[in-house]
Amino acid sequence: MTDGGQILSQLKSLRVIEDFNNWDFKFDFFQRSRIQQLRGNLEPLDIDSVSDILSYIQGITRLPNFFEPKPIYATSDKFPIIARDVALDALINIAPYDEFDKREKWATKFIKARNIPLNGFHIESDMSPSKYYRLIKIISHATSSMSDRKQHVSAKVLDSLLWKRDEPDVELYVIVDDVDAYPKESKSLLREESEEIIQIKSDRSGARLAEILTE
Repeated sequence: MTDGGQILSQLKSLRVIEDFNNWDFKFDFFQRSRIQQLRGNLEPLDIDSVSDILSYIQGITRLPNFFEPKPIYATSDKFPIIARDVALDALINIAPYDEFDKREKWATKFIKARNIPLNGFHIESDMSPSKYYRLIKIISHATSSMSDRKQHVSAKVLDSLLWKRDEPDVELYVIVDDVDAYPKESKSLLREESEEIIQIKSDRSGARLAEILTE
């Protein structure tokens, strides 16, 4: 099993390969994720170990997210910040307090990322909804290459698929700017695996996000 050099190619396209090569936590991350780098490919340390394979899959899908892209900056590159700001504004409006500081503090807890332990791994939700088995995933990279967009969507959906193997009540909600910015296969995957796709371009996206996070 190998990634066929796709991850390192993606890091090069994002102009972060130097950051990766000089990453202080690279050795530790590779050890925890059971990854080895051979001739430009990322491979599992033990191809015959199921746990190594699962760690490897999670590791390579998360790896690009550790580095801030360095292409020409566009709005979509900063989309996770935009999505959280939309949710924060809507949450502040419904906060059960009079003082703004208290409303903001209450609202902020919902837009923080959440890590959920799962059989020695960690599932990540990009926000922290009230319902424990509810995952929120922010889909960005809308201006990246076609292959990068496909890979990004697949990586975001993976946590949900892994968690659903142990917990059938898991719900996945995804946030995008415009779902039509993604390849046909990626749109189909998002529609099949998620409860709902919230598009920030919609006027009601903020209110809907507030509902999903607090109900």
